[in-house]
Amino acid sequence: MKPTKIDAYYAVVKQHGAAYIEFDSRHPNVMVPAHLTNKGRIVFLVGPKLPRPITHLSVDATGVYGIFYFKVCGAEQCFFPWEAVSAVYGEDLIGCIWPEPAETAAEEPARPEKTNVVSLSAWKARKGK
Repeated sequence: MKPTKIDAYYAVVKQHGAAYIEFDSRHPNVMVPAHLTNKGRIVFLVGPKLPRPITHLSVDATGVYGIFYFKVCGAEQCFFPWEAVSAVYGEDLIGCIWPEPAETAAEEPARPEKTNVVSLSAWKARKGK
């Protein structure tokens, strides 16, 4: 029987001091900086004794909360519930993976927006070169 997500987190932290937690940033209850909200699956390194501590770190039955630091935007409040989590593992890549929730697994991948891309030869022809 697979451990619960919180149990997997604490087991990995006990062995490595921190755990990589992969979660879906599109989940409705996830709170991350704006530049990450629609990225899909992202990974945070979470633990009580990181070189750059996570301020107010709380890992409980609801999920993971803390003030994480990002190079792009500085310190930001973040929260991700366990139902958004798909993997918990250590630096040795040993841990647990859970199937994605049906609603996110069934979504089609994002399609790139159409742009007005022209070939170099067409651009030169327009410029008269």
